[in-house]
Amino acid sequence: ESASLIMEEHNGSAESPQLNQGRHVAIKCGWLRKQGGFVKTWHTRWFVLKGEQLFYFKDEDETKPL
Repeated sequence: ESASLIMEEHNGSAESPQLNQGRHVAIKCGWLRKQGGFVKTWHTRWFVLKGEQLFYFKDEDETKPL
């Protein structure tokens, strides 16, 4: 199975939606598909890379990472 990869770079401008979500230090963020742990189905999640840490959320409006 191949994973879908759609990432976009954010430069931290005032219009960036990540500033409103407390993600202003994001290096990269975008939609990725990941496989579930127990049930091996694929789920689309919003991923945020901050430095050496990778966070993911159910959608881009969430503030608490999964």
